[in-house]
Amino acid sequence: MNEPMNTLGVALIALLLQGVPAQPGTASIEGVVVRLGTGDPIAGARVQLSRAEDDLSDRSVETRNMTSAADGSFLFENLPADDYRLVATFTGSGYTPAEYGQRHPEGRGTVFPLASGRRMTDAVLEMAPTGSISGRVYDEDGDPVGNARVMALERIYRSGQRSFSIVQAVRSNDLGEYRLFWLPPGRYYIGVLRVDRRGPTFAIHIVSPEAVGPRQDATSPVVTRQLTEDGELVEEADVMVYYGGGRDAGRALPVDLAPGGNIGAIDVPLHDAKVRTHHVRGRVIDAVTGLPVDEASLWLIPTEASPHLLIANDASNEEGEFDIAGAMPGSYFLFAAKGVSRLGGVSETFLDIGTASSGRLSLGVGNNDVDNATLAVRRSFSVDGTVIAEGISGTELPDLSQVRFTLRRQPDILGMPTATPRIDRSGGPRSGAVAADGTFVFKGFGPGDYRIEAASLPENAYVESLQLGFADVSSGFSIEGPPDEQFTVVVRFDGGAVRGTTFDQRGEAVGNATVVMVPAEALRRQSHLYRAESSDAFGRFEIRGIAPGPYKLFAWEVVEPDAWQDPEFMRMYETSGMTVYVEGAGSEELKVTAVPPGR
Repeated sequence: MNEPMNTLGVALIALLLQGVPAQPGTASIEGVVVRLGTGDPIAGARVQLSRAEDDLSDRSVETRNMTSAADGSFLFENLPADDYRLVATFTGSGYTPAEYGQRHPEGRGTVFPLASGRRMTDAVLEMAPTGSISGRVYDEDGDPVGNARVMALERIYRSGQRSFSIVQAVRSNDLGEYRLFWLPPGRYYIGVLRVDRRGPTFAIHIVSPEAVGPRQDATSPVVTRQLTEDGELVEEADVMVYYGGGRDAGRALPVDLAPGGNIGAIDVPLHDAKVRTHHVRGRVIDAVTGLPVDEASLWLIPTEASPHLLIANDASNEEGEFDIAGAMPGSYFLFAAKGVSRLGGVSETFLDIGTASSGRLSLGVGNNDVDNATLAVRRSFSVDGTVIAEGISGTELPDLSQVRFTLRRQPDILGMPTATPRIDRSGGPRSGAVAADGTFVFKGFGPGDYRIEAASLPENAYVESLQLGFADVSSGFSIEGPPDEQFTVVVRFDGGAVRGTTFDQRGEAVGNATVVMVPAEALRRQSHLYRAESSDAFGRFEIRGIAPGPYKLFAWEVVEPDAWQDPEFMRMYETSGMTVYVEGAGSEELKVTAVPPGR
């Protein structure tokens, strides 16, 4: 009778032991959190220690956290040997996050190794105080403009094009005054959108420094009507105005904010904020039957990116007719979808139409209305694809199960993938996921201009070619309906490698520098040829999976992601690159001087 009980007890103990964490190690980290520039201790900061390979967005990942003491000190003990990242944050305190090894408030820190038994006692986390930008908004007569949306913007790069992202958005008061606060050190631009009191309310966007991230908004233009002196009825709407640049975002003046700085008198006149608008009228029909389509949602999408998009919209009537007001001079594509709710927002419909019927039409709006536009919609469709693996050594086939393909709509004005891997409701495979036999499928496809991006390729792999039928689509493609061909992606597993060390202008190693392999100028529209990595705590880097050919190797201490795909940006730094020719699967050791911040 006892033997079965003992066996059961052993089994239960074994199951329990599976959930017991690994035994603690013998290493420790001791340090202090201080204010940048003064060295004054900061008490109450949250100090987080995580393993370098952990994905902190995954809530199941265990991290060690503690609060800095009255003298700013902290101590992590009983640590196993590993590579770590150390970060300090202080929500609502007016301090920006700080990482161990951070060289500049705008840059990231470094991953550092911790050996068994090591007692690290010199970890200093310098938190930069936030700052503010204030000023006044006034109209053509110099009168204050209240309730204007004032935005602190930062430069971002998307698909090789410069744009702005909203860091913070506040309202001006009745005196036209505004104050943007909790701003981390950096370069900002100020954008203002006057809001008509009869129009919809807008979102105020204020977050703590540790929560700052790319953000863009979209609303409908608020159209007003007035009679001119000669009796003509005209329609107008307000557009974004930039500090120092008026309506031209390219002429906007930067505002450089130092740690803890408070910059005032950044006044923005709204002299040319009003723009005359026009109508876009037409009809929505079914692409197969030619019959009118009612209750289709329509959006007039600008082709030029903006931090706050003004998207005029309407819905078709029983005859398929529509009349979109608020169209400003410029280039657009008119997008229509049947079977989605306009209340869902642009990001849920324009970018991911699911099983809806959709259509698009490129058009330009000048100084007159656009009439008789015909927009044909068709059901969403799927496009198959196959991955062909080449350059494999041995007989074992590579594992492609982690590879994902996504579609990005062009122009990429909202910065979100059009199709991301998701579970199909019918129980089929995820859209864009590669099966064991190398096949994949894009589901919920609609008419448009796209670019395919590959993610999670094996370490030494690169995309050699990407075709739709016999057409090269590596730089993008246009599609209006279900094609007769399928995608063919050739992935080679014998990519080249480059390794080396990054140094600053004093000859000291630069940790966490961004090191980028930029292809030859004739190939720079092919985004899959770029390769970027970060240097480690000792300035060392290794970039693998490089397609053979000529490149320039660049390193920046601080740089915006994907800035190197912008030709205008690269013209400023072209002479800072090192010419490298990658051939075969070999590698070479290089020394690269990193571009310092602010240059």
